[in-house]
Amino acid sequence: MATHGGSRPGAGRTYAYREPLRRVTVTLPESYIEQLRRYGGANLSEGIRLLVEEAHTSTGRPWYVLPDWAKDPKAATHPPGDKRSPS
Repeated sequence: MATHGGSRPGAGRTYAYREPLRRVTVTLPESYIEQLRRYGGANLSEGIRLLVEEAHTSTGRPWYVLPDWAKDPKAATHPPGDKRSPS
């Protein structure tokens, strides 16, 4: 009889982002919400994330800068100190 369940290496859902996502409350005008949902493919949170990632300052520099730990492709999939980070 085969056994079922238990953890297996590589099993489970993969993360779309290299760090944990945190639920927060934001207050936005209706017109922003409509546009951000369209921008995010019907997903308001994705629309906000995309806007942040693509935003530039008035001098043309990217507004969002990846933290150093996220620039290393060999780094853990979560930030240092995160409970899910391998130690």
